[in-house]
Amino acid sequence: MNEKFSPWEIIENAKHAEAEGGLTEAARLYEEAIKQSPLNDFPYSRLMIIYRKLHQYRDELRVINTGIKSFEEDYLSKKHAIAANKKITRISRAIMERMGLVTNLNKQVLQLEPIATWRKRKAIVARKVKRGK
Repeated sequence: MNEKFSPWEIIENAKHAEAEGGLTEAARLYEEAIKQSPLNDFPYSRLMIIYRKLHQYRDELRVINTGIKSFEEDYLSKKHAIAANKKITRISRAIMERMGLVTNLNKQVLQLEPIATWRKRKAIVARKVKRGK
């Protein structure tokens, strides 16, 4: 794909291809959009659906794993930036504990989206791949 198109233009072209039934072309375009904008969850979600429709579960699992990794790394980098300010960290921790979002063992109870949804789907797809579908 020519780099002169923005990720948003690529996504619009992918949506059009998908609407016209060109799932393979749409998948190619969504893959390109992810390369250009790896923290946009829309192309990941559409790719997962397309690969599911095409019964390409290994590709769906690959997209899920890539998405989870990208978003977790982004969240982790933001978490470290916030942790540099001890006052913000202390206040954030107190709020999260009051809301029941973390346990007293520092384990996060609430999983951030889209990671939570993708983890659920990953379990299903991993079983399908294991069964050889």
